[in-house]
Amino acid sequence: MNDVRPPPVAEAVRGLIGASYLAGGVVHLVLWRSDPDVYAAITAEVLFGWYRGLWTGFVLPNLDVLLPVLAAFEYVIGGLVLGRDRAARAGNGVGMAFQVALAPLGFWWPTNVLLAFGHAWLGRYDFGESVTSIARRRLRTRAGPSAGAGRQVPEEP
Repeated sequence: MNDVRPPPVAEAVRGLIGASYLAGGVVHLVLWRSDPDVYAAITAEVLFGWYRGLWTGFVLPNLDVLLPVLAAFEYVIGGLVLGRDRAARAGNGVGMAFQVALAPLGFWWPTNVLLAFGHAWLGRYDFGESVTSIARRRLRTRAGPSAGAGRQVPEEP
């Protein structure tokens, strides 16, 4: 690690990017069950002929298998990005590569490029604490010193 502590904006961006992968996984599963044909509409947007051939020849015919795999992959990336230390660094590296690989689909390419740069930017920080750990700590701090103390159980005579 490079021991560069992340500023609060980096923590916020990390939370948003990680959450977007988790939400994306849910969206892919919902579309898989309800309307997998929506993915065929992307074909017209694909930027390169060889990529379009891969999309129509391999991806579209295998959506029943690939969409759950994609959802699981997005859950893994999201979990890693929201994690700490090497997990966060790996999540940002894999997420950056994933976004670059998606960009030729054309449909969301500006978003893919922006997310790839976001992952590269986050990759320079040492996230020594997971997002869930940060959230728990902040919630306890806001709730005051008695937060988390639990219920008092009366002693038996």
